Amino acid sequence: MNKYGEVLENVDLKSYNTYGISVIAKYVVKPYDVSNLKSLINYLKENNIKYIVFGNGSNIIIPDHDYDGVIIKLDHLNKIDYQDNTVKVESGVKLNHLVDDCLDHEYGNLFFLAGIPGTVGGAVVQNAGAYNHAIFDYLVSVEVLDNNEVKTIYKDSIKYGYRYTEFKEKKGIIILSCTFTLEKCDVLETKKIIKENLEKRANTQPLKYRNAGSVFKNPQGDSAGRIIDELGLKGLAIGGAKVSDVHSNFIINFNSCKSSDIIELINKIKKIVKDKKGIDLELEQEIINWWYMKKRKKKRIKFKGLIFIILIIYLLIMAFYYVWNLPIKNIEVKGNKYTTESEIIKASTINKKTKLFKISSYRIKKGIKKLDYINSVKVSKDIFGKITIEVTEESILIYNMLDSNYILSNGKEVSLDEDIIGIPSLINYVPDDILTRFAKNFAKIDESVRAMVSEIEYNPDIKEEVTIDDERFFLKMNDGNAVYINIINMDKLNKYKEAIASVFDQTPGVLSLDSNSNNTLFITYDKIKANQETTEVVEEGE
Repeated sequence: MNKYGEVLENVDLKSYNTYGISVIAKYVVKPYDVSNLKSLINYLKENNIKYIVFGNGSNIIIPDHDYDGVIIKLDHLNKIDYQDNTVKVESGVKLNHLVDDCLDHEYGNLFFLAGIPGTVGGAVVQNAGAYNHAIFDYLVSVEVLDNNEVKTIYKDSIKYGYRYTEFKEKKGIIILSCTFTLEKCDVLETKKIIKENLEKRANTQPLKYRNAGSVFKNPQGDSAGRIIDELGLKGLAIGGAKVSDVHSNFIINFNSCKSSDIIELINKIKKIVKDKKGIDLELEQEIINWWYMKKRKKKRIKFKGLIFIILIIYLLIMAFYYVWNLPIKNIEVKGNKYTTESEIIKASTINKKTKLFKISSYRIKKGIKKLDYINSVKVSKDIFGKITIEVTEESILIYNMLDSNYILSNGKEVSLDEDIIGIPSLINYVPDDILTRFAKNFAKIDESVRAMVSEIEYNPDIKEEVTIDDERFFLKMNDGNAVYINIINMDKLNKYKEAIASVFDQTPGVLSLDSNSNNTLFITYDKIKANQETTEVVEEGE
């Protein structure tokens, strides 16, 4: 929205309404001009974002809850253009500024607007006025945005009255500018009148407290303030809202009042006046309910359209019935290398008589995972009657020379019809539990390091400086070198990958490497080849 105007986020509206109600608006947007305003309205409608247009926030009562839409402020629509004895004023111009500017041009008939805390657009919507004058007395026409089209409406075409215009009801129309007739004046005399009016206002209105002006319209031939005063309602308070002691037709925010306090106080005043005077006081201020974008009127669905909708629903039901009762037409197995397709299908317990979408993927996976080689299973179905079973198998790590079986990464032993080349051979007996632990830990070693191993011997004769235990293995490497390892330290061999590679590639005479629980790498050299002592110790950090 930044391209349409000035954008503020998470704004406290306390300074945007004269009652000082503190709630948060998600966005406040101030379009730079009419073109930006039109683009912004289009954007908000297209994205179903609610919005409301604010003037100066006077004469309104906003809700207590936060607003998750956009407040549009027309502050940047602030041009004033004089032509002959008329002035075209954009709606964002403050009333006090308009009065001062007119006086600078020696026009004084809008003097009564001085002291009213509003904007031109808001004043026209309310038909604001004072001292027996109203803004519509001098209005020629208004320029509005209606259905996102700029239109000019002349005064004769507008319904209006005392503190009322039809724009109060037509929330979709936005006032863009107003044209007024002007009358020349004696500037000094007019300023004198304005000063007297402002002094009178200061003495008779509670300007020291936050308020939104007159609460009720004056009944014909009477004064709302006089009626309320006569009934002794001055000082009546609910929550932080109170009837002013200075002017009875003003409600003031004397103690951080809520919107609900003001509305409850208004309703109480109306009820007392109705009960005791028989008068229905009419609210001058506007209670805002965060309104949503107008929903488009639903067009009546013609009979043919209704038949079409029923037909579509029927077809959808039939399609669902067909898919739900679809038989299994094809089973595809992927990812298997050592397990045959027939073994996997048999373990899946799939019955082709069962309907496709009544088959439990969980039961299929559970059955297939019982097979020796299977590590994981993925099952998918499509609407054409096909089931796809994709498996990943445990890798085959070691060839056991004693029984001609192969050892998997999960420790299980399996037999194969064909030999696998390129894996190390276990050349002696290892107890089952130790072999399982060895296989699982050996699988953790980087594949490129495992590929260096040619033979594995359990519990060989070893050097005195290496502690003997029942889980030590001797690995013979493809290049003739050897490594002593312990099951519990086997996964740490990955940490020494670079050290091992550099020793094998660059250092002559290497016979063996060994790691212990202190992360020490023992390197045994051939004395003659390396022309060094038999053993050296190299410390490696974590």
